[in-house]
Amino acid sequence: MSDKMQVKKLANEAIKALYKKNGKADGEKLERLGIDEKINWGDLGCWGIEIKGVVYIEEASPDAINFQNYIKNYIEDRVPLFIPIEVKTEW
Repeated sequence: MSDKMQVKKLANEAIKALYKKNGKADGEKLERLGIDEKINWGDLGCWGIEIKGVVYIEEASPDAINFQNYIKNYIEDRVPLFIPIEVKTEW
C-alpha cells in the first residue's frame, strides 16, 4: 500500500473511531477530545492526500482546529512518516 493510501485509510479510520456502533457521533468521546466544532457527521470523510502530507477532510468547518489536530495525531501515532502531516477541513 502506498504512503498516500495508508494515510487516507488512517484518516478515515480516525473519523470512524469518533462514532458509536449505532453510527452516531460519540458525544462523550468528542467532549473528552475537545472536538466541539461544526462538523457534518452524516457525510464526513477524507477525500484526498497530497504528496507533501496534506490530508483533506470534507464536511467539517475550515476552522475545526481540535478536529484537525485529532486526525493529525491519530495518523502520526500509527505510521512513521518522513513528511509532516497537515490536516485541512472544508465544507
